[in-house]
Amino acid sequence: GIWDEKFIGYMGEELQSVQEPFFATIFTLTSHHPFVIPKEYEGRLQEGLTPNHKCVEYVDGAIEQFFARHHDEAWFKNTIFVFVADHVSSEKMTEVFRRSPGDYHIFGFMYAPDSALFGEHRQVVSQMDIMPTLLGLLGNEEPYFAFGRDIFGEHESEPISINYDSNMFQAITA
Repeated sequence: GIWDEKFIGYMGEELQSVQEPFFATIFTLTSHHPFVIPKEYEGRLQEGLTPNHKCVEYVDGAIEQFFARHHDEAWFKNTIFVFVADHVSSEKMTEVFRRSPGDYHIFGFMYAPDSALFGEHRQVVSQMDIMPTLLGLLGNEEPYFAFGRDIFGEHESEPISINYDSNMFQAITA
């Protein structure tokens, strides 16, 4: 893969020439095994409790550089940023994260500059909820099909997350 700092920087430069509206995605690699960082960062990042901690600090710095570089641009101010893990960490620090449902808790948040989008959503949320939630935030009124729900606009739907573990499906509701 490409080091996250270089790739995130490249993405920012590419986005300047994209016609709005647009959808873009980036998948970072550094916080995945084998948990290595560029040589120029060795000794500059905190070791933390696991090998992944310094990798997360490196990715955090790369995203911070991206935000600092592009925060004044029109497309940036008109963007909803979604940060979500693709899976749980392989480094489980406590017992609650070593068994279901804790071992399916992932990191995720949305950021929209110049918006009222703030606070915590404490219900069960799934990656399937991202698309309907974004469509709700964008004011979409066209019909669509989704397995997930708009977490801010579909309060009558029961929050649910589905996973497959040990040859069985599990539905997590609360």
